[in-house]
Amino acid sequence: MLTSQRALTNVQLEDGIVWITLSNGPVNALSSELLEELTAVLDDLAASNSVDVAVLSSAFEVFSAGVDLKAMKLLSNDDRMDYFRRVGGLLSRLQSVPFWTVALVEGKAIGAGADLSLACDFVFAANDATWRFPGYRKGLRLGVKRLVARVGPSRAFRLMALDKEMCRDEAVAWGAVFEYLNQEELAAAAKSLSDCHGSPADSRLQMFGDDNIVGATEVLEKSLSERVVARFN
Repeated sequence: MLTSQRALTNVQLEDGIVWITLSNGPVNALSSELLEELTAVLDDLAASNSVDVAVLSSAFEVFSAGVDLKAMKLLSNDDRMDYFRRVGGLLSRLQSVPFWTVALVEGKAIGAGADLSLACDFVFAANDATWRFPGYRKGLRLGVKRLVARVGPSRAFRLMALDKEMCRDEAVAWGAVFEYLNQEELAAAAKSLSDCHGSPADSRLQMFGDDNIVGATEVLEKSLSERVVARFN
């Protein structure tokens, strides 16, 4: 087993399966440092050609609270725009890596943290898992295309426009996620993916369409403006 402990992530690689644990306590806020580190981890794994499946999880009871709002208030509007572009870049990177990606969600996944989980190919959720997309009401539409692809336009609009929380049971019923697996079952599921001869790129094409990454980036760019980012004061 190859183990790499970085400041905000723990990476363990064994037999083609890499386990990436987010550890930016206490709620895995997507700080600039975590964005940079996780993007670097994905780049390194993609370049290694030794990974079949990557499993993303949290070291805490929250998967990710998304944007660090306290830190956001200290940034200029230009720096905020740059931050959200980097968030969008991370989500797009997840959907372009040459291996399957899996999110294991326990507790809350909020905003960009919810988008991070849904950018993975497969999502497994614990009983207490919930997702919220509050950024939409501020004008930030980072994960629109991904959420629509998973739950449909009507449900996605309700969740985002009304800032409704999606619980695990709803997400499972709507086909957005799978029920939580224990460690042994999850390892078996990851192993079955590593043995799969299907192409992640082809599957993403069928799920999201050939314009997903470009389209999602365009949606983000259109939503980013002085008016939108100022709402994060």
